[in-house]
Amino acid sequence: MPSEENQKRKESGKPAKRTTVLEISLDRSSQGNKNKLQMRLPKGAPLTLSLRIRKAFPVINRLAALPLGTWAVISVVTITGFGFFAVGIYPKLNHDYYAEAQTKERALLHATKEQLAQGQNVWRDPFEKK
Repeated sequence: MPSEENQKRKESGKPAKRTTVLEISLDRSSQGNKNKLQMRLPKGAPLTLSLRIRKAFPVINRLAALPLGTWAVISVVTITGFGFFAVGIYPKLNHDYYAEAQTKERALLHATKEQLAQGQNVWRDPFEKK
């Protein structure tokens, strides 16, 4: 459907402005209904960086259609996963590094276990053979 400006140009005898239609399809439902977002850009006008990226990688358009709550859940799960990896899994994968660092740090302490316990009971292995 021509715009009002193009209709006025046609009536006055001037050629209509040429525009390029950039279609971005957004999948909003699992049933395959596609909402197409059409953006009219003047022919020859430079595309912004975000439009060039969206044109090069159409999967970004589908991700942009996700609701805010979905993004919040994805973010919380991702951050929790990275935290669990950093605290629980990474030290187990690099056991030698952490064991060496612990021995170096303990070598710097010039005290016995009893002195460091400051009057509290020092842990001893109850199953150790005497």
